[in-house]
Amino acid sequence: MKYEALILYNSVFFILFIIGFVDYLKLSKNTKNLFLILAMIIMSLVAGFRGNTPDTQAYLNFFNNINYAIAAYKTQYLFIFYMELFKFFSLNFRWYIIITAFLSMILFTNFIKKMSYLPLNSYIVFYSYIYIFYMLAEIRNALAVAIVLNAFYYFAIKKRNFWLYGLIVILSSLIHISVLLFLPLYFINKLRLSRLKLLILVISTIFLGSLDLRPVTIFIVNKIYFIYPNILQYNHGIFSLPVVLTHGISLINMFNIFFAFLMIIFWPKIKQYKYANEMSIFYIIYMFFSLENLNMSIIGRGDLLFEISLVLLFPILIDKVIDYKYLKPINVIITYSTFFFMLNFLTINNYYLGYFIPLIH
Repeated sequence: MKYEALILYNSVFFILFIIGFVDYLKLSKNTKNLFLILAMIIMSLVAGFRGNTPDTQAYLNFFNNINYAIAAYKTQYLFIFYMELFKFFSLNFRWYIIITAFLSMILFTNFIKKMSYLPLNSYIVFYSYIYIFYMLAEIRNALAVAIVLNAFYYFAIKKRNFWLYGLIVILSSLIHISVLLFLPLYFINKLRLSRLKLLILVISTIFLGSLDLRPVTIFIVNKIYFIYPNILQYNHGIFSLPVVLTHGISLINMFNIFFAFLMIIFWPKIKQYKYANEMSIFYIIYMFFSLENLNMSIIGRGDLLFEISLVLLFPILIDKVIDYKYLKPINVIITYSTFFFMLNFLTINNYYLGYFIPLIH
């Protein structure tokens, strides 16, 4: 009966599917916004009443003990200040998680709304297993990424202001240092993709992602060790060649590779999407980190930083493949079915299921 813990979460996921499906009958803008706000509130409560997983216990320890937080977070003083604000206003740990999740979801929702060709379908993807990684497992990372993604849209794409973009990225790194990886991506518009370039990038990424890059990464890490001493924590990834025969390739990585080749096949249609170039480069970076899965304090967050690209690209791919107006609702069905399956496959693992147990206890 423990899987009943997912009932509320899957209900919200299903509601989003219905909204996306009937959107082809044209919902009013106010109705869409009302449903999205309701979904964000419910999902924030799901995050706030999370199970007592190792992540939850770690965040609770950081919240209750500022010295422990300082020792663990090192240079990320802005997030420590943010946590202390909750205690200053006498708000407990649950409120801290709920409000942080809600703030992150507002920012992610705004970015998706601005960048997505099919926003409602993108929300379905976002609220699948990606929600678990962002809002439950990595709340500090999620908040920093959500801020930087909006900065990327407004100051790297729209206004082309490197200094303001760079300032926001640096300030956000005081919440989670991994977002510094976004800094050079201001210049990705210089690389214009073609089908051939995309094919070369995908094959190169799969090859590099299958290699054991520990010697390289540890060399680089040693050079910046004085900045972030915790960075040498290491747990090598599942896709690397030395372990692929014993562990296999994860479901998510198999999906990522399959999706990458679909992008190559249908690139002439996908590139019609306004932000296809930027998000495809994001996706290649995401796929590399997902395959390599370095799991280091700064580098291993790369897959979480760029996973948002899948949220934007998947609905476009399905929509362009099913290029016939009377079959358009199938887009929503395929999107929902794919990520509903991956979500529930992931929660077979008790570690992830543990986040939802309090919903029935």
